[in-house]
Amino acid sequence: MSLGRIMLWVLFTALMALYAAYSANIVVLLQAPSNSIRTLHQLAYSKMTLAANDVDYNHFIFSLFKDPDHVSIYKIIQPEKGREQFYELNEGVEKIRQGLFAFHSIVEPVYRRVEETFLETEKCDLMEIDFLGSFDPFVPVKKDSPFLELLRVV
Repeated sequence: MSLGRIMLWVLFTALMALYAAYSANIVVLLQAPSNSIRTLHQLAYSKMTLAANDVDYNHFIFSLFKDPDHVSIYKIIQPEKGREQFYELNEGVEKIRQGLFAFHSIVEPVYRRVEETFLETEKCDLMEIDFLGSFDPFVPVKKDSPFLELLRVV
């Protein structure tokens, strides 16, 4: 009689441990960051909210591009009708923290604000996608440029 109760208790404990491990595995999978958005095309057609920093040059830059991905992002951020998606830096970074939000800005001030406000685990979920697709603006001359020889001689 007691042997049956002990076996039932062992079986019940083993099933509870298995159920706890299974539930923990599901929670980990749900909280794992997604790497499904890696390009501008994927970003433009995702369900994320897209916005930009409210500075003068962002209003100008978005209208310069003519390819379909940049144009679709421009139409989402600055629609012909409706509210424009321009935010101040602090508000934009806070929306990034809340999730499913893409924010176009200069990287350094955003990361400075992220360092001040985000937890370490939240920082791991951030991703960057280059919108401008250009060389670093702080480098005066592109690599293998013909101007390098002129600068070397001067």
